[in-house]
Amino acid sequence: MSATNPHPANSEAAIRRALFAFGADGVEVDIQLTSDGKIVLYHDHRLESSTNGFGAIGELKMEDVVTASYKGALDASRDYPVISLQHLFDILDEAQRVVKVSLNLQPQSDALDQPALFQKRAEQLMAEITSDVTSRHVIIIESPEPEQMIALKMAAAGRDDIPLYFTAEATDQNIAFAVDHQLQGLVSNYLKCTPQMRQRMDNANLQWSLYGLKIHSDVREALNFQPDAVQTDDIPFTLRMLDR
Repeated sequence: MSATNPHPANSEAAIRRALFAFGADGVEVDIQLTSDGKIVLYHDHRLESSTNGFGAIGELKMEDVVTASYKGALDASRDYPVISLQHLFDILDEAQRVVKVSLNLQPQSDALDQPALFQKRAEQLMAEITSDVTSRHVIIIESPEPEQMIALKMAAAGRDDIPLYFTAEATDQNIAFAVDHQLQGLVSNYLKCTPQMRQRMDNANLQWSLYGLKIHSDVREALNFQPDAVQTDDIPFTLRMLDR
Protein backbone atom coordinates (compact mmCIF):
# COMPACT_ATOMS: atom_id res chain seq x y z
CA MET A 1 0.00 0.00 0.00
CA SER A 2 1.12 3.55 -0.76
CA ALA A 3 -0.22 7.01 -1.54
CA THR A 4 -0.55 5.88 -5.16
CA ASN A 5 -2.42 2.74 -4.14
CA PRO A 6 -4.02 2.96 -0.66
CA HIS A 7 -5.66 -0.46 -1.00
CA PRO A 8 -4.26 -3.86 0.09
CA ALA A 9 -2.41 -5.82 -2.59
CA ASN A 10 -4.56 -8.38 -4.43
CA SER A 11 -7.79 -6.74 -3.25
CA GLU A 12 -10.65 -5.92 -5.61
CA ALA A 13 -10.22 -2.21 -4.82
CA ALA A 14 -6.54 -2.25 -5.81
CA ILE A 15 -7.31 -4.09 -9.07
CA ARG A 16 -10.12 -1.72 -9.96
CA ARG A 17 -7.92 1.30 -9.24
CA ALA A 18 -5.22 -0.02 -11.56
CA LEU A 19 -7.54 -0.95 -14.43
CA PHE A 20 -10.27 1.68 -14.28
CA ALA A 21 -8.81 4.72 -12.51
CA PHE A 22 -5.30 4.54 -13.99
CA GLY A 23 -5.89 2.64 -17.25
CA ALA A 24 -3.24 -0.03 -16.73
CA ASP A 25 -2.83 -2.66 -19.45
CA GLY A 26 -3.13 -5.35 -16.83
CA VAL A 27 -2.41 -6.50 -13.30
CA GLU A 28 -0.09 -8.89 -11.48
CA VAL A 29 -1.71 -10.80 -8.64
CA ASP A 30 -0.57 -13.51 -6.24
CA ILE A 31 -2.50 -16.76 -6.12
CA GLN A 32 -2.88 -19.73 -3.79
CA LEU A 33 -4.92 -22.93 -4.13
CA THR A 34 -7.50 -23.98 -1.54
CA SER A 35 -8.14 -27.53 -0.35
CA ASP A 36 -11.10 -27.88 -2.74
CA GLY A 37 -9.00 -26.95 -5.76
CA LYS A 38 -10.10 -23.33 -6.12
CA ILE A 39 -7.81 -20.35 -6.64
CA VAL A 40 -7.81 -17.25 -4.47
CA LEU A 41 -5.82 -14.03 -4.69
CA TYR A 42 -3.43 -13.99 -1.74
CA HIS A 43 0.33 -13.80 -1.30
CA ASP A 44 1.19 -15.80 1.81
CA HIS A 45 0.60 -19.40 2.79
CA ARG A 46 -1.45 -18.53 5.88
CA LEU A 47 -4.37 -16.12 6.25
CA GLU A 48 -3.29 -14.58 9.55
CA SER A 49 -0.30 -12.87 7.93
CA SER A 50 -2.48 -10.15 6.35
CA THR A 51 -6.13 -10.82 7.23
CA ASN A 52 -8.45 -11.38 10.18
CA GLY A 53 -8.73 -15.03 9.13
CA PHE A 54 -6.74 -18.00 10.38
CA GLY A 55 -5.23 -21.12 8.83
CA ALA A 56 -3.24 -22.39 5.88
CA ILE A 57 -5.04 -21.70 2.61
CA GLY A 58 -4.13 -25.14 1.24
CA GLU A 59 -6.06 -26.68 4.14
CA LEU A 60 -9.17 -24.49 3.84
CA LYS A 61 -12.09 -24.48 1.42
CA MET A 62 -12.55 -21.43 -0.76
CA GLU A 63 -15.78 -20.45 1.00
CA ASP A 64 -13.81 -20.15 4.23
CA VAL A 65 -10.99 -18.14 2.67
CA VAL A 66 -13.15 -15.48 0.98
CA THR A 67 -14.81 -14.62 4.30
CA ALA A 68 -11.46 -13.26 5.53
CA SER A 69 -10.73 -9.55 5.13
CA TYR A 70 -7.41 -7.73 4.89
CA LYS A 71 -6.28 -5.90 8.01
CA GLY A 72 -4.18 -2.77 8.30
CA ALA A 73 -5.69 -1.00 5.27
CA LEU A 74 -5.04 2.74 5.01
CA ASP A 75 -8.78 3.25 4.52
CA ALA A 76 -10.12 1.55 7.65
CA SER A 77 -13.72 2.43 6.77
CA ARG A 78 -13.79 -0.12 3.94
CA ASP A 79 -13.91 -3.89 3.98
CA TYR A 80 -11.36 -5.68 1.80
CA PRO A 81 -12.26 -9.38 1.48
CA VAL A 82 -9.99 -11.95 -0.14
CA ILE A 83 -11.38 -12.68 -3.62
CA SER A 84 -11.36 -15.70 -5.89
CA LEU A 85 -9.83 -16.03 -9.34
CA GLN A 86 -13.30 -16.25 -10.86
CA HIS A 87 -14.17 -12.93 -9.20
CA LEU A 88 -11.07 -11.44 -10.81
CA PHE A 89 -12.21 -12.67 -14.23
CA ASP A 90 -15.57 -10.96 -13.71
CA ILE A 91 -13.76 -7.68 -12.99
CA LEU A 92 -11.66 -8.06 -16.14
CA ASP A 93 -14.77 -8.45 -18.28
CA GLU A 94 -16.10 -5.14 -16.96
CA ALA A 95 -13.14 -3.41 -18.62
CA GLN A 96 -14.56 -4.32 -22.06
CA ARG A 97 -11.05 -4.62 -23.47
CA VAL A 98 -8.27 -7.17 -23.50
CA VAL A 99 -6.53 -7.17 -20.12
CA LYS A 100 -3.16 -8.78 -19.44
CA VAL A 101 -3.04 -10.68 -16.16
CA SER A 102 0.01 -12.27 -14.59
CA LEU A 103 -0.93 -14.90 -12.01
CA ASN A 104 1.99 -15.27 -9.62
CA LEU A 105 1.66 -18.79 -8.23
CA GLN A 106 3.23 -18.65 -4.79
CA PRO A 107 5.42 -21.53 -3.52
CA GLN A 108 3.33 -24.51 -2.43
CA SER A 109 5.56 -25.41 0.50
CA ASP A 110 3.14 -27.97 1.92
CA ALA A 111 3.15 -29.92 -1.35
CA LEU A 112 6.84 -29.97 -2.21
CA ASP A 113 7.31 -33.38 -0.60
CA GLN A 114 4.07 -34.65 -2.15
CA PRO A 115 4.62 -34.79 -5.93
CA ALA A 116 1.09 -36.05 -6.63
CA LEU A 117 -0.47 -33.14 -4.74
CA PHE A 118 1.93 -30.73 -6.43
CA GLN A 119 0.86 -31.93 -9.89
CA LYS A 120 -2.82 -32.04 -8.94
CA ARG A 121 -2.76 -28.37 -7.94
CA ALA A 122 -1.10 -27.41 -11.22
CA GLU A 123 -3.84 -29.26 -13.10
CA GLN A 124 -6.54 -27.61 -10.99
CA LEU A 125 -5.14 -24.19 -11.80
CA MET A 126 -5.05 -24.90 -15.51
CA ALA A 127 -8.60 -26.25 -15.41
CA GLU A 128 -9.91 -23.05 -13.83
CA ILE A 129 -8.37 -20.92 -16.58
CA THR A 130 -10.72 -21.93 -19.36
CA SER A 131 -10.21 -21.26 -23.06
CA ASP A 132 -13.22 -18.95 -22.83
CA VAL A 133 -11.26 -16.69 -20.46
CA THR A 134 -8.07 -16.77 -22.55
CA SER A 135 -10.07 -15.88 -25.66
CA ARG A 136 -10.95 -12.56 -24.01
CA HIS A 137 -7.82 -11.78 -22.01
CA VAL A 138 -4.10 -12.56 -21.90
CA ILE A 139 -3.46 -14.82 -18.91
CA ILE A 140 0.14 -15.53 -17.87
CA ILE A 141 1.28 -17.77 -15.02
CA GLU A 142 4.56 -17.00 -13.31
CA SER A 143 6.40 -18.75 -10.47
CA PRO A 144 9.84 -18.63 -8.83
CA GLU A 145 9.88 -22.40 -8.19
CA PRO A 146 11.48 -24.60 -10.89
CA GLU A 147 9.51 -27.65 -9.75
CA GLN A 148 6.31 -25.65 -10.00
CA MET A 149 7.15 -24.53 -13.51
CA ILE A 150 7.73 -28.13 -14.59
CA ALA A 151 4.42 -29.22 -13.05
CA LEU A 152 2.62 -26.35 -14.75
CA LYS A 153 4.18 -27.20 -18.10
CA MET A 154 2.99 -30.79 -17.78
CA ALA A 155 -0.49 -29.62 -16.78
CA ALA A 156 -0.59 -27.23 -19.76
CA ALA A 157 0.20 -29.97 -22.29
CA GLY A 158 -1.72 -29.27 -25.49
CA ARG A 159 -2.53 -25.68 -24.53
CA ASP A 160 -0.64 -22.77 -26.04
CA ASP A 161 -3.02 -20.09 -24.77
CA ILE A 162 -1.41 -19.74 -21.32
CA PRO A 163 2.20 -18.48 -21.42
CA LEU A 164 4.41 -19.62 -18.54
CA TYR A 165 7.07 -17.27 -17.10
CA PHE A 166 9.88 -18.29 -14.75
CA THR A 167 10.54 -15.69 -12.03
CA ALA A 168 14.33 -15.53 -12.01
CA GLU A 169 17.33 -13.50 -13.09
CA ALA A 170 18.23 -13.68 -16.78
CA THR A 171 21.33 -15.80 -16.23
CA ASP A 172 22.58 -18.38 -18.71
CA GLN A 173 21.38 -21.15 -16.39
CA ASN A 174 17.86 -19.75 -15.96
CA ILE A 175 17.50 -18.94 -19.65
CA ALA A 176 18.57 -22.49 -20.48
CA PHE A 177 15.94 -23.80 -18.04
CA ALA A 178 13.24 -21.70 -19.70
CA VAL A 179 14.26 -22.80 -23.20
CA ASP A 180 14.63 -26.48 -22.26
CA HIS A 181 11.14 -26.55 -20.75
CA GLN A 182 9.61 -24.44 -23.53
CA LEU A 183 8.61 -21.56 -21.27
CA GLN A 184 7.68 -18.25 -22.83
CA GLY A 185 9.50 -15.78 -20.62
CA LEU A 186 11.25 -14.66 -17.45
CA VAL A 187 10.19 -12.22 -14.73
CA SER A 188 13.19 -10.48 -13.17
CA ASN A 189 13.95 -7.87 -10.54
CA TYR A 190 15.14 -4.83 -12.49
CA LEU A 191 17.79 -4.05 -9.85
CA LYS A 192 19.80 -7.07 -11.03
CA CYS A 193 19.38 -6.44 -14.75
CA THR A 194 22.13 -5.56 -17.22
CA PRO A 195 22.21 -4.80 -20.96
CA GLN A 196 23.91 -8.17 -21.42
CA MET A 197 20.87 -9.87 -19.88
CA ARG A 198 18.63 -8.06 -22.35
CA GLN A 199 20.72 -9.43 -25.18
CA ARG A 200 20.58 -12.96 -23.75
CA MET A 201 16.80 -12.77 -23.60
CA ASP A 202 16.60 -11.58 -27.21
CA ASN A 203 18.92 -14.35 -28.36
CA ALA A 204 16.75 -16.95 -26.64
CA ASN A 205 13.54 -15.42 -28.06
CA LEU A 206 12.06 -15.06 -24.57
CA GLN A 207 9.74 -12.36 -23.23
CA TRP A 208 11.08 -10.31 -20.32
CA SER A 209 8.94 -8.74 -17.59
CA LEU A 210 10.53 -6.62 -14.84
CA TYR A 211 9.27 -6.04 -11.32
CA GLY A 212 10.33 -3.97 -8.30
CA LEU A 213 9.39 -0.59 -9.80
CA LYS A 214 8.15 1.52 -6.89
CA ILE A 215 9.56 5.04 -7.36
CA HIS A 216 10.24 7.27 -10.37
CA SER A 217 13.92 6.40 -10.63
CA ASP A 218 13.04 2.69 -10.65
CA VAL A 219 10.70 3.19 -13.59
CA ARG A 220 13.24 5.22 -15.58
CA GLU A 221 16.03 2.69 -15.05
CA ALA A 222 13.85 -0.35 -15.78
CA LEU A 223 12.51 1.09 -19.03
CA ASN A 224 16.09 1.54 -20.25
CA PHE A 225 16.27 -2.25 -20.59
CA GLN A 226 13.32 -2.13 -23.03
CA PRO A 227 11.39 -4.94 -21.30
CA ASP A 228 8.29 -6.47 -22.83
CA ALA A 229 6.34 -5.62 -19.67
CA VAL A 230 6.83 -3.94 -16.30
CA GLN A 231 5.11 -4.53 -12.97
CA THR A 232 4.91 -1.20 -11.18
CA ASP A 233 3.12 0.42 -8.26
CA ASP A 234 3.27 3.83 -10.00
CA ILE A 235 1.08 3.36 -13.05
CA PRO A 236 0.43 7.07 -13.86
CA PHE A 237 4.13 7.95 -13.98
CA THR A 238 4.99 4.84 -16.00
CA LEU A 239 2.34 5.65 -18.58
CA ARG A 240 3.71 9.19 -18.88
CA MET A 241 7.22 7.81 -19.41
CA LEU A 242 5.79 5.67 -22.21
CA ASP A 243 4.11 8.75 -23.76
CA ARG A 244 0.66 7.33 -23.14
